Amino acid sequence: MTNLEIQKGWERAERLALQIWEAYVTGIAVESARKAQKTLKVWLDLVRENGYIYNGSLDEYVTLKL
Repeated sequence: MTNLEIQKGWERAERLALQIWEAYVTGIAVESARKAQKTLKVWLDLVRENGYIYNGSLDEYVTLKL
């Protein structure tokens, strides 16, 4: 992956986390947030597999019960 692709991936991950959090707090658009959790998990798995620097800050959004 190029640096630009990695940057765009992190930006998308942040948007997904925000979508998940909003659904968790409000109870609105839960199905969409569940899909976002799956997508975020795929990204985080890719990050770990490729050894990219990651501090674990988005892990909690993947495990939230929606």
